[in-house]
Amino acid sequence: AFMFFFFFVLSAANIATYSDRITDSGPEEYANHEVTFTTTVAIPPSGFVRFTPDDGDFEIPAVDFDTDNVAIYVNTGSGFEIRNSTTSASALDDGVQITPGTSGNIEVTLNSTEGIPANAQIRLLIGSTTPNATSTDLGIINPTATGTFSYLLEAGDGVTNTQVRGLVAINDKVHIDDINTRETLPPVRFNGL
Repeated sequence: AFMFFFFFVLSAANIATYSDRITDSGPEEYANHEVTFTTTVAIPPSGFVRFTPDDGDFEIPAVDFDTDNVAIYVNTGSGFEIRNSTTSASALDDGVQITPGTSGNIEVTLNSTEGIPANAQIRLLIGSTTPNATSTDLGIINPTATGTFSYLLEAGDGVTNTQVRGLVAINDKVHIDDINTRETLPPVRFNGL
């Protein structure tokens, strides 16, 4: 008999909590991701947040997916506020770099003026639900098979990074045929009721 042990070591437990809410969990469907996490260490100015799906799983589209489909919000205690972003980082704007394909990633380089403090909640929106998305924009394409798939979420300054491996479940879609829930005849009454 064989025994198989599966484990992985988190090299940095500085991401205290994380969640990933997706809009569609069906195979080969476009899905928007809302990744929310809290890091216990600060991300300095010119630091980064990077979302990297495992090779061959999710596909980052090359068409109808650009910097308008990525947004970062930060909550330091008074609600989530969006950070300005564009294609390259500056003193005021974060820079968004997208590497499309099944071995791609999405990286946001923070502006050179303002970092993200420790214990702040960070929300990374990916897909067509960002504030600047258009009606033709897309999300990330889910894997072709069902199962549990992972991605690496990293934040830091290139020297000291925090990371967590996120998991997404891809399920067959559920379909319910149209049924008639209206009765054409009144129900049968019995026992005087």
